[in-house]
Amino acid sequence: MTARVVRKNTNVSLSVDLRERVKQAPLNVSGAGGRNIRDEVQAVKAAQCAEWNDAMIKAYNAMVERDGLPLEDLRLF
Repeated sequence: MTARVVRKNTNVSLSVDLRERVKQAPLNVSGAGGRNIRDEVQAVKAAQCAEWNDAMIKAYNAMVERDGLPLEDLRLF
């Protein structure tokens, strides 16, 4: 069973040249735009996550450099 995706109409402005090329293609602007916007949102969220966690990651890396890996003495390899 697949979940139903709720869609909402949104206006998008395109240059005249791009609009003509889309009409000639023919291209599903909603599908292509949705995929590109989804990719952009994911990239922005990943950058935000990296920024938010930067201090923690640096602190953890410094701890590993200073003390070694946690539980390293229990490793079997």
